[in-house]
Amino acid sequence: MELTANRILEVWEQANAAPRESRAQCLLSLAYSNSNLSSDELEKISIGERNSHLMVLRKALFGSSLEAYIECPQCSEALDLNVSVEQLGLDPGLDVPALNVVGDDSLGATVRLPNGRDLLALTNVNTAAEGRALLFERCISNVSKNGKATALSELKNEDLVKLETWVAELDPRSELLFDLSCPACAHEWQAPLDIATFLWSEFD
Repeated sequence: MELTANRILEVWEQANAAPRESRAQCLLSLAYSNSNLSSDELEKISIGERNSHLMVLRKALFGSSLEAYIECPQCSEALDLNVSVEQLGLDPGLDVPALNVVGDDSLGATVRLPNGRDLLALTNVNTAAEGRALLFERCISNVSKNGKATALSELKNEDLVKLETWVAELDPRSELLFDLSCPACAHEWQAPLDIATFLWSEFD
């Protein structure tokens, strides 16, 4: 990747004027600066692959140590999180097919891994339920229930949860979750790491 001062400043100027989700694509263009990929091609990179390359960029810019500040949702105790890039397991060489068939004895579907373009489409949704419905509509096709073709709208919530789980398992790099425990109140929870947002805060 090309990490000259001029190139870094150019990307910062583009990202600083862009909406939140578009900033991730600007940073990705820096990570792929030697590949000659177009903006359209960058948007089609899966979220897991994008996370991997953004973390490679992060390591090149700021090193392996990653520090974050998290508040306990139960008592607001401040927790410091310190991990290395290598501990996150974001292998940029992991080859995950874009299209995958998932299912069990009763439910089946074809899944396309979500990409940057899908996240851009979510910028206008108002609720998590709307976002899930839109992602499913964009990324899931050929749904069958008990051997019969079925519309997504006809699936029960337990079926939707199954599909979410299967999609997450296809590429574990798509969502990073930390298991945390508060030393003050012993509350345990999972906290996500939004790599694109975290990197932009440092980059800015």
